[in-house]
Amino acid sequence: MREMSAFPFEGATLPTRREAVINCRKCRHYYVTWRKKFPHGCHAMGFMSLEIPSQLVKRASGAPCLLFERKKMRAKRKATSSPP
Repeated sequence: MREMSAFPFEGATLPTRREAVINCRKCRHYYVTWRKKFPHGCHAMGFMSLEIPSQLVKRASGAPCLLFERKKMRAKRKATSSPP
């Protein structure tokens, strides 16, 4: 679990206009659980749910998730050709 700062929204990035709906799978706090009844989880908020966490947050608070942080994407590997 990550340390909480004095200001909980520090480092949070709001989604761009193009991302009207927050895609939790692109957030660094999202994780897939092993539980069938609660397959989605959010480390930042500290809960697991049946639905995508951002949808639950939006429905409960009426506001988009303020803890969304885009994952750092790894560089794609170059395709290696194997000898014939």
